[in-house]
Amino acid sequence: MESDNKKVIELLQEQLDYFRREYIITADPSRKFELSKRIEEIEKQLQASEDRINTSKTKDLHLVIDNSKPINLTGSQRKEFREALMDAFRSKNDLEIMLSEELDWNLDQIAGGNNYQDIVFNLIKFVEAKGEIKKLLEAAKLYNSGNYKLHNFYVSIINS
Repeated sequence: MESDNKKVIELLQEQLDYFRREYIITADPSRKFELSKRIEEIEKQLQASEDRINTSKTKDLHLVIDNSKPINLTGSQRKEFREALMDAFRSKNDLEIMLSEELDWNLDQIAGGNNYQDIVFNLIKFVEAKGEIKKLLEAAKLYNSGNYKLHNFYVSIINS
């Protein structure tokens, strides 16, 4: 069943890529509107499919980070964590809410930047310097346990 879901996700991702390219090159406003609605629909289907995979994975998988050893991220792990956070929290506002509700942190006081990617990168640098990668990772996973990228990063950290 999981492989069927993965195939569905691959097909949906291909459709999404196609419609996004079409949206960029289309000048007709009515066609743009039609494409934007189709993109939204595919994104919802994609998220639902990813949630189904994650739910089935997390039902039997109760992993906890070993708090006795500190997490020192490599450059590639930092990138993977940044991408996972940006996927799990699609906007600065989403990330701000999670940080406020789960950790009682104020994102604007912790990390700034010219764009969302810079902000997430600076947040990771900040928590790494404070030795709180585990705290951020566990809070993010708790808040958005169905996110595939975040779950995979979490598992990779536990297994390293």
